[in-house]
Amino acid sequence: MNTRSILPVLFFLFSLNVFAQHTVIDKLSNTTEIKVVWEVSTDNMEKGIGAGLLYPEMQFSRYEFLGVPKENYKLSVVVHSAAGKFLLNDEAYKKATGSNEPNPNKDQVAKLIGQGISVELCIVTMEVNKWTESDLLPGVAIIYVGAYPRLTDLQYQGYKYIKF
Repeated sequence: MNTRSILPVLFFLFSLNVFAQHTVIDKLSNTTEIKVVWEVSTDNMEKGIGAGLLYPEMQFSRYEFLGVPKENYKLSVVVHSAAGKFLLNDEAYKKATGSNEPNPNKDQVAKLIGQGISVELCIVTMEVNKWTESDLLPGVAIIYVGAYPRLTDLQYQGYKYIKF
């Protein structure tokens, strides 16, 4: 066999070996005092609900799957701007969206709150849209200081920031 015919074969075998190798990340370096704040301001939808409400729950579920004790992590979701409507009761949601459909996010919001995730709505978003406390889903906290000061404050408290 000559060198010309074996080089492509050797190259192919070498490339299989290089591309087959990958790094496995199967452990967290920190499993205590985990604090994360999600900023949700867009009204993107995914799987029929506000995408910004879907991913914090996924993070919560991953921590559970990885065996991180619930008392070792805190998640907060700070909602403002276009995403504010995600936190409205059915009547207010219909009025805000011009739809006859109930708020598709209400079960997800209840699930987040039930998991101990703080779900918060900016007072400025409420004022701009003329929403009141009675327009909100049960358990939603109102951020009277405003979303941006709240996000800054949580970061000073050691929360890691995720923008959605």
